[in-house]
Amino acid sequence: MKALLGTLAIPLAFAGMETLAQVPEKKPMPTQTYVKRTYVKLNPAGEKGSRLGAFGVLKSGEFMVGPGRQSFAMLHTDGNFCFYRGDPSQAVERAWCSEATAGEGEYHAILWTDGNFCVNRGTPGNGKGKLWCSANLAPQGYASDKVYLTVQAANISVVAPGLRYGAFGETLPDRRVWNAP
Repeated sequence: MKALLGTLAIPLAFAGMETLAQVPEKKPMPTQTYVKRTYVKLNPAGEKGSRLGAFGVLKSGEFMVGPGRQSFAMLHTDGNFCFYRGDPSQAVERAWCSEATAGEGEYHAILWTDGNFCVNRGTPGNGKGKLWCSANLAPQGYASDKVYLTVQAANISVVAPGLRYGAFGETLPDRRVWNAP
């Protein structure tokens, strides 16, 4: 065999005729991770900061932005709650979604004091049942009105701050109750 400009010459025989076929040489492909980017239509009036406290409500079309505007979480008008990486004003990567949808309509998400984060059908004053819940509850001693949902650069989390206990006022450490992705 002889090399010809990045190809391999392979002798072939057809009905008594000999010829050389040129086959492209296989080269290792660099490993690349493909990240699908998309544009998400956001209403600037729907921005609700980076933290949602206990009993806090996020309505359809509203979103929370992470530090440096490099991530955000949004409750879509079909009930799907999603976390995105990237600047909300540019193409972003969808990192995680609840994948619970029920068609276009009114939805609201609420964070309960036990750390459970739920998306409900209807408006806050006129709820029509749950669509999705994180189903993670704060352990005994953590559930309080100080629990919060936060959008960070890499994920969204429900955090239960440590509570004071005992005669000397010891404090339990903060506890992450739920996070995605």
